[in-house]
Amino acid sequence: MAAVSQHHSQRNGETSFDRMRARLLGGYWVFRAPIGYKYEDTMGHGLLLVRDEPIASILKEGLEGFSSGRFANQAELARFFESKPVFMAALSADFVRIQKVKDLLTRPIYAGYISYMKSREGRVWNVPFREGKHEPIIDLETFEKNQARLSAKPKATLRRDTSEDFPLRGSVLCDSCGRPLTGCWSQGRKKSYPYYLCQKRGCENKGKSIPKQVIEDQFVALLKKLEPSKELLTAAEAMFNDIWEAKRKSVKTDQSAYQRQIKQVEKKIDDFIEMIANATNPTAAGLYEKKIEDLLRTKEVLAQKSANLGESQPAFKDVFEPSIRFLGSPYKIWKNSDFIWK
Repeated sequence: MAAVSQHHSQRNGETSFDRMRARLLGGYWVFRAPIGYKYEDTMGHGLLLVRDEPIASILKEGLEGFSSGRFANQAELARFFESKPVFMAALSADFVRIQKVKDLLTRPIYAGYISYMKSREGRVWNVPFREGKHEPIIDLETFEKNQARLSAKPKATLRRDTSEDFPLRGSVLCDSCGRPLTGCWSQGRKKSYPYYLCQKRGCENKGKSIPKQVIEDQFVALLKKLEPSKELLTAAEAMFNDIWEAKRKSVKTDQSAYQRQIKQVEKKIDDFIEMIANATNPTAAGLYEKKIEDLLRTKEVLAQKSANLGESQPAFKDVFEPSIRFLGSPYKIWKNSDFIWK
């Protein structure tokens, strides 16, 4: 009876594995819903991942902000997520670890794709990169930009103790040694006083404190001067308009170029498939499979870029004018925005 029971248990496990893998191959996620998604019973699909708002929108802003450079590194992206109480409640954590940020940036599921090549519970799932049935939170091009940024040389991390008390910490340099100033509170007889100072060993101004208000007033005065003239805006508008029109006219040429690249990638995939068929070394076959997965992802990126070129382009003024209004006065951003924007 024990042997029969064990046999049935194994058979049930194999059946469950086969069904789950078949569903993964069909583009459906079968494991726990990642943050930003939830499962919903959908007609024609069964349980399908759908966006979990407002968490999905916060995640979208963060991932797109990292790809565009709004967040200089993973630490700044972590700070952004930590500033969103709803996101932190969903994460069930007091702070966001850098490893968690990296996990969010490297999951293709947020770009609408599925890949699961891991071994789990003694079984090799071997589900290569493929388009999923769920709605993406970001597009594949944004996902690829994030992978490129992760593999690039890291930038200096935004300190966790950079706060609203000293928003210019790390951004203002010492006039003597050129190192970033730090900030601290100095205890007086009745209250504490904020100062910026240099702590570089050997600097002639080491330990010389400058009142916070003095530096920040000078910084605000500098920002007020950084407003483009009317002539500069007129020239910029003409230049960008020329570029905009040239790009619009080059869409067909670019689409043809993407199609040629796709055909080249498809040929490489066919070559690697043939190499796997002739491979006698399991290690080599595994490397070829990894290459095929990378090429499939490249093919999807090229296809999406080609499709995006065909989308209707917004009117130039609809894009240019809000951008100029935003960048035309850095002082207003500093004065009216929250700490993250500062």
